[in-house]
Amino acid sequence: MIDSSVFVIAEVGMGHDGSLGLAHAFIDAIAGTGVDAVKFQTHIADAESSMSERFRILFSPQDSNRYSYWKRTEFTKEQWAGLREHSLQKGLEFMSTPFSLDAVSLLRNIGVARWKIGSAEANYIELVDTILSFGQETYISTELISLQDNYSQDVV
Repeated sequence: MIDSSVFVIAEVGMGHDGSLGLAHAFIDAIAGTGVDAVKFQTHIADAESSMSERFRILFSPQDSNRYSYWKRTEFTKEQWAGLREHSLQKGLEFMSTPFSLDAVSLLRNIGVARWKIGSAEANYIELVDTILSFGQETYISTELISLQDNYSQDVV
């Protein structure tokens, strides 16, 4: 018999633009809509970017590069824990896609129940293996990868 249940995730991603208040407001807006989970993205600038990376280009009107953007929009462990708690209080499972091993550790420490790996990290073998070692339900996006991709994250 096929299980016909559907697990619906509301994607906030980086829509909060670094505003903790806006992140909480998204949770409030999503609560009661019938979705099962709210999902963010967890970026840690020092773990994802360096001054020598090839992506150091003008990134947005207020951020000169990716590092500046990640730094401006990252939350502390305590802030992520608060978002998780708020989600649970509203009847939503909290999820967040990690983009570094540091982000995996942070999310594991605050108690995420399942994982979503972004397509750009699907071939980041150490990150994928670490998450899979937890034995929790894991979703992996594949839209940005090809069979020819064979790399691991390189932060110089």
